[in-house]
Formats: sequence, C-alpha cells, structure tokens
Amino acid sequence: MELLDQADILITQNGQAFDSPKINTRFILNGMKPPSPYKHLDTYKIAKKVASFTSNSLEYLTDKLCIKYKKLAHAKFPGMLLWRKFSRE
Repeated sequence: MELLDQADILITQNGQAFDSPKINTRFILNGMKPPSPYKHLDTYKIAKKVASFTSNSLEYLTDKLCIKYKKLAHAKFPGMLLWRKFSRE
C-alpha cells in the first residue's frame, strides 16, 4: 500500500485487468482505503494496441524486444503451477 501511495506511475504487464482488481479486492476485504491516484501503464495493453505480435505475453515480448533484461523463468513453479499455487490462498 505504501509503495502504491508513493507511485506517480505504475507499470505492469496485464495489471489493469488482473493485478489491480486483485489488489483492490484485498484492500476492501481488509478494510483499507484505496491508494492515492496514480497513472497506470499496462505493457500488455500498449503492445496489443500498437502492434500485432505473435504473443503479448511478458516472456515473448522480453525475448523479442529486450537485449539486456528477460523475463525470469520460475524454476520451482513453471507456468500455470505458480498461478495455481497462489490462486488457492
């Protein structure tokens, strides 16, 4: 919450459709106020709007567009296993 309050811009990959609603739900369920307003840049939406990549996934986009930084693979929880582990909590 403190980091969101300090942020002027939030950059996410598919965060407007997934992460922000999940975070907002947790704030509501825990009786917390919403964070201060911030600008939200969603790289998934931007990529989809300006181009027609084979995939708009973070892994694909960093593989094709980033020279230095790539999406790290989850050694312990590849792919959907990571999502399943945390979606049950």
